[in-house]
Parts: sequence; C-alpha cells; structure tokens
Amino acid sequence: MATTVESVLRHKTPLVEYIVVDGGSTDGTLQVLQQYRSGIDVLVSEPDRGIYDAMNKGWGLAHGAYVLYINLGDELLQFPEKELLEATAQGIDVLSFPVQLSNGRTFKPKAGPMLRINNTLHHQGTLYRRNLSQRYDLQYKVFADFNLNQQLFKQGKRIKTYPNVISKHDTGGVSHNANHFWEVYAIIESNFGKVYKTIAFINFKFLGLKGWLTRK
Repeated sequence: MATTVESVLRHKTPLVEYIVVDGGSTDGTLQVLQQYRSGIDVLVSEPDRGIYDAMNKGWGLAHGAYVLYINLGDELLQFPEKELLEATAQGIDVLSFPVQLSNGRTFKPKAGPMLRINNTLHHQGTLYRRNLSQRYDLQYKVFADFNLNQQLFKQGKRIKTYPNVISKHDTGGVSHNANHFWEVYAIIESNFGKVYKTIAFINFKFLGLKGWLTRK
C-alpha cells in the first residue's frame, strides 16, 4: 500500500487532487493511510459494495477535469499534465496511456472497433472526463471497466490514445480471476449483441491457442 500511495504523492502538484476511498478496512490500512494524510486531499473509509462502488464514490468526490484510478498494488509512474491540458482544450472525453504490467509486458491501448470484442483500454492508464454521466455498473464485479469503455465507445465519445507509459499494474489482482470471465461475454452481448459475443469467443480462443503455441 505504501508503494502505491508514495507513487502518487511523488507526482502531486496543485493540478492533482488525491482521493483515497477505503472500504472500511479493519486490518491496519487506515492507520497506514493516516501517515500520509497531509498529502491526501480526501480520505473516505466506509463499507462499500465492491471495488467499482468505491471507484464510483471517488468519481463523485472529484473536482478536477479528469479522473484516474490507481488501485492498491499499482503505481503511478508519470502524471501526463501536458496531455491533460491539451485534451481539456480539445474536448477529449477519454485519454488512454500504456500500462507497464508486473509480468514484464506493456499493455498498449487501442481506440476503435476492437473495443466491441475486447477491452483495449487499461483502466490504470485511462483518464475519464469527470463530467461524463456514465459510471461503473455494479452488476459487474470484475469487468465493469470494460462495460464502461464499451458504452462510451458506443455513444461516440472522443477517445484518444498516447504512447507514453504512465502507470504500473499488479497483474495479481481480481481482474485476472478467470472465474468471472463470463461477465465479458455478458457485457459484449448487452452492448453489441450476440454476433459480437460469438466473434469475441472465437477471438479469445484464437488468442489462447496462440499463447499456448508460443509457450511450446
């Protein structure tokens, strides 16, 4: 936790508002956070209905032009101040940057038709315009960020990608739990229909086979 908090505080400027939402932890988390209280603008600790409920709370508490989520175990490596200022002037709704993964790979975002079948925007590298009316749908416990990205794409929101890595993501988190992968197909069908759900199924099977062949 300290690594995550300190990574954000290293990039804290008058343009950065740091909001921490804790789910009412009783494991000593709050005591650690209090050590950094002077650098945290808003600290909320109360029970919630899961990670996306906490993220929605943070979104609602924010005052800036854009929101970015850095979860426990992740790190902010760079704050894209120049890009944010330009995007504000240009009316960009979503900015997405590459994310360094703890498995040694780098996730590079893509904005376009592939969003219909795969989550091509990594939430630790994606900033959303704060005044967007869309929020995370709590019926999805693990892939609500994919649903949000699909809905914004479907609505024609302006999404722009960039080449510079801004964060590091711990791949050991809940979003890598295969037990919830059914949500991906439910989201695709809900937003784009059964045809795209079938295309996504074939695509994921192909990627799985490709990965298996690469490892051999």
